[in-house]
Amino acid sequence: MLARYEFTGFWAGKAVDFIRRHKAGPFFVELWPQDVHTPHVPDPEKLPTVAGTPKPHRKFNAVLRRYDREIGRVLDFLKAEGLEQNTIIVFSADNGPEPSFQRQRAGGLECQGRTSGFSRAPMVYTDVYPSKGVLEAVLGPEKRP
Repeated sequence: MLARYEFTGFWAGKAVDFIRRHKAGPFFVELWPQDVHTPHVPDPEKLPTVAGTPKPHRKFNAVLRRYDREIGRVLDFLKAEGLEQNTIIVFSADNGPEPSFQRQRAGGLECQGRTSGFSRAPMVYTDVYPSKGVLEAVLGPEKRP
């Protein structure tokens, strides 16, 4: 069984493998990393890399660094394979930060599990049907997804 801190790396690897096998044609990958959700369980060997951050934030900062590295691995693969310019990448948020670290992670907004905080923050809503409509409008009918 994987340790919790290995989840995003595992799924990022699966995403890269899928893209490698399907890069010749259109493909769709949906990657939902879990590391940044509570409980924050970092790789114990990586905790020293965040020793300079406030103690209540260390575990979160350590899992965020791993998350960043793993997402970077997927983006680097797209670039190395020449797919970067022909790939639409959407980053989205879920229902807000938990814990909020005294509202610091949400720019002072109160949005733990509430959408009101995100209504004032930039984000892309990734429901498949509205996104498909936007893509059709941008690409034109001849290149419908």
